[in-house]
Amino acid sequence: MSLTITQKLLGAAAATIAVGGFLAVPAAQAETTCTVPGQYLNLHQSNGYDLVISANGTSLGPTGLARATPELATYGNVSGGLKGRNIDFTITWNDNKGAAHFAGTVGDDGVAHGSSTGPSIPVNLWNPGSWDSVGALTCTAPESQQAPKLGPTVTPDPGIAGVTFHITDRSGVASQCTYSSEGFESSFGLPANGSFDLFVPAVRLFKNRTGTVTCDNGTSTKTSVFY
Repeated sequence: MSLTITQKLLGAAAATIAVGGFLAVPAAQAETTCTVPGQYLNLHQSNGYDLVISANGTSLGPTGLARATPELATYGNVSGGLKGRNIDFTITWNDNKGAAHFAGTVGDDGVAHGSSTGPSIPVNLWNPGSWDSVGALTCTAPESQQAPKLGPTVTPDPGIAGVTFHITDRSGVASQCTYSSEGFESSFGLPANGSFDLFVPAVRLFKNRTGTVTCDNGTSTKTSVFY
């Protein structure tokens, strides 16, 4: 029995899906990474409790404390950390007082918000509730989501024996740069958001002279001066 054209096309499509179906699965996208900028993550709960959690980048712990006043505190062991913009950690309180779970999200302003759950600790040592981070965390978007760096501005200033180029960084990243033009080449350091004056000796030919400033932070700028 011969197959119809439709049957052949359907069979070919099924074979393609069976062999290469994984190609239809969307690639995982990089996500924003948030870290604690110092050695401690400080939280303040809406019901008055302050928490101090030891931290190292995206890892939280191994210690933490909660207090209603500076004189009234309880301590525990911390496990958990940050993944992307999400915070999730647990404090196992000392002296068999139980465990508290904290979960939250870092906002666009770097401040984290969330809530805690777990059994209350008597004598007003700790009670669960909503919380906010004290101060902002440091969040970095993947390069694919970051705006491209701007190349430096270059302003030529012709003189008697050559041209001085006033070069100013716009990338916010310190770099090592090279100016090249008509066989001439010179390297120089350009501080983040700073400037550098580069003198290029030249004989006046009364024509447009072009060149390029190329920096190792991935930026470059074309130059042109009538000299």
